[in-house]
Amino acid sequence: MNKQITDTEQRDTMDESIPSSVTFTGETSVDASGLHQTLDAVASDFRVTGFKCAECGLAHMHDTNKHRASDTFDLSFDDASSHTTNPNCHCFLHEAKHRGEDMGVDPSRAAEIAESAPIPDSMAKRLESAFGAH
Repeated sequence: MNKQITDTEQRDTMDESIPSSVTFTGETSVDASGLHQTLDAVASDFRVTGFKCAECGLAHMHDTNKHRASDTFDLSFDDASSHTTNPNCHCFLHEAKHRGEDMGVDPSRAAEIAESAPIPDSMAKRLESAFGAH
């Protein structure tokens, strides 16, 4: 058997000795001198040797610069990252093949490059559904 407790009953059962608000005051000081140099040093030793595309699931056994859309099509970083697919993956090339000039790229060049850049069938179907067969 369950008893339903109303809002009024619930308030009546609350312990009045527990404070209803907490105030915290404090002073925090962080010395960040040298932080950027340390981060730059750590980042310079960092090497990406493979990644999996979050859009199409294709695993790449190379770094993210191999076919970066901003380099391949001379797009700004903002332009390259504003599209449906990952600008560092084959799926971007296939989207560019379908959308071409809408994306600021030469569609025939995109189609030529995409020919040797395989993508999973599920992504090919998704692009065809969204942008039409090419």
